[in-house]
Amino acid sequence: MHNLATHNRAKLRRALACALICIFGSGSVAALNDDADQPIKIFSDELVFEEKASKATYRGDVRVNQGSLKITAEVVTIEFEDDKVVRLTADGSPAYYTQQLKTDQENMQADARTIVYHTRDEKVDLKGNAHLTQQGNDFRGELIEYDIRAGRVDAASAEPKRIKMTLQPKRSTKDQDGGR
Repeated sequence: MHNLATHNRAKLRRALACALICIFGSGSVAALNDDADQPIKIFSDELVFEEKASKATYRGDVRVNQGSLKITAEVVTIEFEDDKVVRLTADGSPAYYTQQLKTDQENMQADARTIVYHTRDEKVDLKGNAHLTQQGNDFRGELIEYDIRAGRVDAASAEPKRIKMTLQPKRSTKDQDGGR
């Protein structure tokens, strides 16, 4: 029995080491160039690493940090291809996502029951009571798809709920400088 427990702990350590190598050696999971160069730090109560499926699932008060990127959720699943992160799925009640997309802008903030970040395409899908705020603009709906590169937001809701959007007027340079 002792040998089995020792073997299982060694197997778990190898799986954890493989997960960390895959994650820390992975491609970008961030929009800012500086974020992509930062290590990914993940905190959770539990980890299940499936080497054959190229997937790691974190459960229990999960926190993901990489530079300005911050994700909190009950469950986070990270999928890999060629040792690079290709998709990060966060599930919660709700799950939260925040990131500074440009150095001269405040953080984009999002929450939904499910958040899927497609790293290669730099797209974020928000599903289930979705909410996205960026530069004072606010989007709410059952589904929000945000293409970070294109700066495009697509939103949808089923009847009787409707999409709610608040767009801030663009301030002129003169307004921002205090009229100088």
